[in-house]
Amino acid sequence: MDDFDLSELNNSQKSQSGLVKDKGKSSSERIVLTSRDYKVLRYVLEMKFASTDRLFDRYFKTTSLGIEATSPEFMRRRLLALEQEGLITRFKGHLQRGFYYLATNKTRKVLMDHNPSGFFPKPKTEIAFNTFRHDLMLQDCMKEFEETLKIRSWISENSLRSILMRDFQITPRFCPDGMYELPTGELIAFELEIAVKDRSRYREKPSKLARYIDQFRDDPRMFQRVHFRCTSKQVYRLIDRDACLWPNLFKIELVDQSP
Repeated sequence: MDDFDLSELNNSQKSQSGLVKDKGKSSSERIVLTSRDYKVLRYVLEMKFASTDRLFDRYFKTTSLGIEATSPEFMRRRLLALEQEGLITRFKGHLQRGFYYLATNKTRKVLMDHNPSGFFPKPKTEIAFNTFRHDLMLQDCMKEFEETLKIRSWISENSLRSILMRDFQITPRFCPDGMYELPTGELIAFELEIAVKDRSRYREKPSKLARYIDQFRDDPRMFQRVHFRCTSKQVYRLIDRDACLWPNLFKIELVDQSP
């Protein structure tokens, strides 16, 4: 799967440029970005943050020779090089062990230079710990869907907030947590609900999303169905009560989060 493929939404074309250089630096201080570097930077930017464990499992577990890495040492050196170039910033984890990385404004600029027609959201300046668990679970869901559903691409909320507002005037209040593309080409909006919120939100959101799907059903950029995943029976019942009016548009599942 190509990470965060927005080709359908942006008609993006990949640049062949691979060299990034800060103004004022000598040629000996240049860092040549590899295709893996671009994927790492894109993932960190799109998913708000990423842990060292996540990045190792996703991008460094297998070496360029196709064999399994025996340690994360190469990854540590590469992430340090990216950090020294100002392309990522590192934070010590408070709720879980290890380090977490955020993108920077320079990350976004480098990615835009590499792919001028692509869409790249603004980077987060800090980790929002009130949504930390939710954001980690979204990354787990993305990985799960890649393995089980063989999804072709994933677009994060970070990008969707701007894209859906720009193209369909969908406000952030009704923006999904993500959108994935099935092997058939069908676009599915994804909502992860892990805590009870304002009940009016659960009554309003299914009807709004159903209305958007109907209104823009002929636009190939619009999602065709919505996938709700709930970790609370109470939330599941609240959503199902209204979403059941459109059984062909909504998939609602309750997952067990007990250890």
